[in-house]
Amino acid sequence: MSKKIVKLELTNSRFSKADIRDHASEFVSYSRYSGFTLVNYTDDLRNAKLLPIKSDFNELFKLLLETTLDNAKVLYQLTKLYPSFGNWKIKCLTPGVDITNYVSKPTAPEKKKKKKVAAKPVKKVVASVAKGAKKPKASKAAKKKSAAKPANKKASAKKPAKKRR
Repeated sequence: MSKKIVKLELTNSRFSKADIRDHASEFVSYSRYSGFTLVNYTDDLRNAKLLPIKSDFNELFKLLLETTLDNAKVLYQLTKLYPSFGNWKIKCLTPGVDITNYVSKPTAPEKKKKKKVAAKPVKKVVASVAKGAKKPKASKAAKKKSAAKPANKKASAKKPAKKRR
């Protein structure tokens, strides 16, 4: 992780002054979902300055945020990855730093390996079959139930309908 601090300008024309910080904090949950990590982003967001943008008809604001280079690159990637962040504009104010050419794989947690379970030996039933043992009773009961179902349906179909008064 790089510890280089960069200045960012976050703008979104959809949100008012009171809501822009709250909606900027949504980057944290989306980054967790996609496998990225934003280190100390909430602290950086808390320390960010909220400045007005001059506009003719709408009162707009921007956040001036100081965060690490890695966080800035992840923020930029999230705006490109998720359509819900399509209105966010991220501009790097630090000279000589480009956050747009960064492509990385998400830092997904390592999966635990499953333990192999040793197979248990099967009890031998060969001796009882060789002596001429009968089949288990459960299989006979299953055959009787399956034969009885069609007979019940035919009998119920022959009953006359009751008259209503």
